[in-house]
Amino acid sequence: MLLDIARQKLAVLALAQRSVELGPVGIAAVVTETCQAYRDLVGDPAALTAMKSDIATLARSGPGARRIYAALLLREIDREAGTAALESMSQSGEPCDLALGGCTVMSSTVGDAVAHLLARSA
Repeated sequence: MLLDIARQKLAVLALAQRSVELGPVGIAAVVTETCQAYRDLVGDPAALTAMKSDIATLARSGPGARRIYAALLLREIDREAGTAALESMSQSGEPCDLALGGCTVMSSTVGDAVAHLLARSA
């Protein structure tokens, strides 16, 4: 993926507010714009490496969904830094919906979403 396109996809994730979609959602298996942007970026480690500082910045501030997406991307290229970014959100009570794919969307908090994501990858 060209770096300009990768930056556009990262900009989509930077706008994420409350919902993290990591897979197709619902019975119709809808792939949201943020889900597609995330998947495309995960598939391009070279672009992630080139944008590492931008991704790390997104992981430190802003809405919870944006920080989660950024931390997960960071984790693809720097497992320790990405895990630390996720762990830094573990006490957040900010509302967050987490859709891993399928019909179930977990509505809870950023802290709960992070705990679930960390447990899945342990």
